[in-house]
Amino acid sequence: MEDRLEAWIDEHIALYLRHWVLVSSILSLAVVGGAVAIPLLAAGGYDTLAWVGYKVYRLICPQQPSHSYFIAGEKMGFEHRETAMFLAAAIAGPLYVGLKQLGFKRLNGKLVLVLIIPILYDVFSQIVGIRDSNGFWRSVTGGLAVFAIAGWLYPLVDADFQKALATIHRKQARRERQAHLVEQEPVAAD
Repeated sequence: MEDRLEAWIDEHIALYLRHWVLVSSILSLAVVGGAVAIPLLAAGGYDTLAWVGYKVYRLICPQQPSHSYFIAGEKMGFEHRETAMFLAAAIAGPLYVGLKQLGFKRLNGKLVLVLIIPILYDVFSQIVGIRDSNGFWRSVTGGLAVFAIAGWLYPLVDADFQKALATIHRKQARRERQAHLVEQEPVAAD
């Protein structure tokens, strides 16, 4: 029984490890979809559902109206920067897969640091009151930061997941060999 449970768990983990980029992109897109659904619910008169949606998204975003996109006259579930970041995360997956097929290895860590400077400046300059950003800059800096981090991090995660997948395949092969040996053992006569 334990072997079957372990095989079942390994099989499902392997499925995720093979498709983690797709899962990540779909989840990111679902988060954006929820943020878009909230104002549509509010505009459609589903105030209680919209209220619940706003409360859930409040966990990841302060939802300042001046920092948000509006749909159907209602504020989205999160702000410009988060919208761009989650959209970038959704796009980063297919982009990584395509670039990997073209030989892409990984963004240099120093380049990633340079590419996240704009978001750091945009956020810091707003916090200390040097300047006020706008939807364009919040979106551009948020998306750029996610693309940069994904370009550095996805290859590392992918390599680790491929190692884990190889370990699962070895375990599966060992279980299959053991099962085959058990099948071939002679049955003792009574």
